[in-house]
Amino acid sequence: MNKRCLNILIALPMFLWAPLVQAASISQTDVEALEQKSDQKKMEYKKLQAESVALSLELAKMNRELVEAAKRVQKDEDSITKTEEELKLLKDKVRVTQENFDKEYQNLSMLLASIQNLALHPKDSLLFQPLTPVEVIQSALLMRNTVPEINEKASKLKKDLDNLTAQKEALNKKLLQLSSQTKDLKKKQESMKKLATEKNKLREKLEGETSKAKQEAVKLASEASDLRDLMEKAIKEAEIKRRKQEELKRAARERELEAQRKLEEEQIKRLREGRGLGFENQEQETAGAKDDNTQYDIIKSEPVRQTAKISSASGQFIRPVRGDIITHYGQELSKGVNSKGIVFKTRDNAQVVAPYDGTVVFSGPFKGYGNLIIISHDNDVVSLIAGMKSIDTENGQMVLAGEPVGLMPDNQNAKLYMEIRKNKKPVNPLGWLGQ
Repeated sequence: MNKRCLNILIALPMFLWAPLVQAASISQTDVEALEQKSDQKKMEYKKLQAESVALSLELAKMNRELVEAAKRVQKDEDSITKTEEELKLLKDKVRVTQENFDKEYQNLSMLLASIQNLALHPKDSLLFQPLTPVEVIQSALLMRNTVPEINEKASKLKKDLDNLTAQKEALNKKLLQLSSQTKDLKKKQESMKKLATEKNKLREKLEGETSKAKQEAVKLASEASDLRDLMEKAIKEAEIKRRKQEELKRAARERELEAQRKLEEEQIKRLREGRGLGFENQEQETAGAKDDNTQYDIIKSEPVRQTAKISSASGQFIRPVRGDIITHYGQELSKGVNSKGIVFKTRDNAQVVAPYDGTVVFSGPFKGYGNLIIISHDNDVVSLIAGMKSIDTENGQMVLAGEPVGLMPDNQNAKLYMEIRKNKKPVNPLGWLGQ
């Protein structure tokens, strides 16, 4: 009996401690699994944030490259236009020189033919001449005095011929130069087109709203009754979309913070339950993890892109396209109808760029205007450009001043319409455009 009691007393502590050991074991496993899952989620979040930042940086770099590429293309367009003007002047000069040369050559040929005939048949010329002897002698003296003049004209004619030859050579060089410049321009346009395509793919990957943006553009265009209505609706839609995005970001952030708070509370709760069973150091590790979490929250996913602020109207905007202004602001178009913007006469396939930093609120075709882009800037300023054969922007896209946004039609009658509005009212674009 005593022996049996002794065995029970020995086994009792083991029996009582077994659940505690098991509970401690379960608590440790749960904490480790929870921390592992938490670390994994944080790593995934960090990775996504890093990828987003990397994409944003790459997109910003690509935008800067596109701005520089557009500058080079427009510079080449200016150079080609200048060469074409010089070529036209040179052609006119060659034509006039050729006409003068032909005329002088004909006169000199007739005079030389007469002298040659007189030299070969002097007697016949005197016998059958319907002039008096005195007049014949005077003619002979006059012809003799003409010889130096003929020599002088012949010398001048030779110089004119040399000059004409030099002008034709210069003309051929200009033609070759123009051909080379045109080829170089096409290469740069193709390179920029490729860069723009890559940028759009990158932006689509970052935003993932391309199809939705296109649908919004079509909807706006169909609902708007005129250009003013379109601009107002586009700006209103963009503002609503911006507020929704801000609200979604704020809600997502709040959910993320709430989930993180609950996760930390759960970790602390479990760690406190395991305190005294060999897990006192876990709370310090959790605190370390929390600090790490604070560090990675600093990373932001918004595109790394700063747009300039409009501080003054004078000279802030750049010309969206190279070319002469053929219609001015306020110019009468028909009885009682005045132009609310300006019209540029451009080269065929001319490059079109954003006149200033801003956000595209409409991009697509619109009644009678062809492809049209509306850009919202700061301080209630909106710009509009229309008449392009193709556009490279989407609704909601941010653009920089000088960033390529489209191409003009491939014809000799290409025209770009530009309009600027301040507080919904048209203003003279020339007051905003730099030299």
